[in-house]
Amino acid sequence: MTPYMERRLQLSSQNGVVQAFQFPGGEPADAAAPRRPSRSLWDIIVHRRWLIVAFTAAVVAAVALWSYTTTPIYEATTVLQIDPERPRAVAFTGIPSELAPQEDIRFNERVFEAYYNTQYERIRSRSLLARVEAALDLNHHPAFANAQPGPAGLESYINVSQVKRTRMVQITARVPDPALAAAIPNRIAKEYIRAAGQEGLEVSEFATRWLKSALASLHSRSEGSSGTPATVDPYAVAAAVGGDLLRTLKADLSHLEREVARARTVYGPQHPKMMELEADLAYAKDRLDNEVQSELTKRLKELELSAQVRVANIKVIDAAERPRTPVTPNHQRDLMLALAGGLVGGLALAFVLELGDTTLRSAREVDLITQLPSVGTVPAIRGFTRRMLAPLDDLQSLVRENQLRPERIAGEAFRSIRATVLKRGAETAPRTILVTSAQPSEGKSFIAVNLAAALAKTGHPVLLIDGDFHQPVCHHAFDLEFPKVGLSTVLARGDAPASVIVPTGVSNLSFLPTGPRPADPAALLSSERLSDLLNDLREQYRWVVIDSPPVLPASDAAVLAPIVDGVLLVTRAHATPVEAVWVARDRLELQGAKILGLVLNHVRLTRDRYFYANYG
Repeated sequence: MTPYMERRLQLSSQNGVVQAFQFPGGEPADAAAPRRPSRSLWDIIVHRRWLIVAFTAAVVAAVALWSYTTTPIYEATTVLQIDPERPRAVAFTGIPSELAPQEDIRFNERVFEAYYNTQYERIRSRSLLARVEAALDLNHHPAFANAQPGPAGLESYINVSQVKRTRMVQITARVPDPALAAAIPNRIAKEYIRAAGQEGLEVSEFATRWLKSALASLHSRSEGSSGTPATVDPYAVAAAVGGDLLRTLKADLSHLEREVARARTVYGPQHPKMMELEADLAYAKDRLDNEVQSELTKRLKELELSAQVRVANIKVIDAAERPRTPVTPNHQRDLMLALAGGLVGGLALAFVLELGDTTLRSAREVDLITQLPSVGTVPAIRGFTRRMLAPLDDLQSLVRENQLRPERIAGEAFRSIRATVLKRGAETAPRTILVTSAQPSEGKSFIAVNLAAALAKTGHPVLLIDGDFHQPVCHHAFDLEFPKVGLSTVLARGDAPASVIVPTGVSNLSFLPTGPRPADPAALLSSERLSDLLNDLREQYRWVVIDSPPVLPASDAAVLAPIVDGVLLVTRAHATPVEAVWVARDRLELQGAKILGLVLNHVRLTRDRYFYANYG
């Protein structure tokens, strides 16, 4: 078992339980197990800034597209005052309830609410909206081309509401035409007021006919005509509209009629007492008839006068005016809300991704989570994409002192890796080094080429071997064509290594390319010839650096790992899942590989600013 496996699996002296590190997606096996270091809010924002910016830009762009392409909607409102009682023009005290003016109706809260709900429904009624639609010729208006035909279509464009704690009612129209937005609520108010006035006029006319009929019946009785019986009892009408005097006279008449009836049972027609009672009864009848006629005539004149000077209980307080700007879309408001919503959504998305991030992000996490030493942190270098290998000449020019800081740090990182590899002294320092990664596109070839160049700077001969038969790329660093001979021909045909090793243009650095791809790369690498080849190369070169395929997709690295002095495992910051590193580490150690450490590649200084911060 390697020292690193011994360090990961420690027997607790207290309870005899094996302590194993768990990634912070679940609980650690022991309370003392290391946890992934948390990041501050600002670090998360800096790390995910481009995601936040992209999400915000997408939201703003989508809202802007909607805002500038949607049909503008204009809104206008007419305000009415609807009183539940009409202002009094003439005092009425006795008209029946069905004919009484509304000032005599006492409104409690429930009746008040029911009254206004009734008015709202009358304003939205089909008959009223149909008159509005016909008056404005809405069926032929372009704004209503796609609307539902009939009053139901117009109803969807209007809203009727009450101003709280007032008798004000708002009629609002929202349509695509500004002129129509003002015309519709104004016309609705006009039709509603006219309908209410017509209804009041009909009530007044009915009451007038009712009183006139009562007067006609009274005249017929007084003249003693015997025709068709009157349909209206004048005395009943007088009792309904009259005051206390009429009720008193009617009571006196009833009393006299009872007295006369009793007297007839006692006295004869010519008896003085009987004659006196008959005279009193006739006088009472004449007085009642005169008073009924006077009261009915008075009420008729009052009703006719009130019809002429009647004051409506509905008034227009504010007529709708043509709106100058649409209520929707409001470009400034929409864009500001989109910006705020995009930022909030981007931050939320960044935090969600941060919680689900299972990649390695820093050298400290390499030590804590993988339990492998971090031998170097290589920053991302501008100008080289994820799949492009930096030519040595370009890299050497980038690491000059007058160049930008990330490139200077990259050169310093490779010197740090070199120092870590050579830290043990001449006899124990590894001389054959395998550079691999868990997955493709981690930057292992980039690390291998530049590590070899850094070792060559010591003045000792160094050989770089491209052992990746699947995707060989190291020859691009030296501007070489894909080789026809190389490692595969040396192992398969027994070609002399000296005949296929080529110079690189870098002092003390030679290069052995892959050569043609064999049918079974793992079987070729497992042959004894490779071990013999490495033993021969150790005598010629101080260090041999081998670039191998990734561990997980190919078995080549597992074959090469046991026959070299040490293995460098390369991971890409914020890209390599921790689980992949664990599997690659365990697979290498299972083969008896000696892992020198882990190189964290492509670290963005703007994200991980705690590396080399404010130094140099």
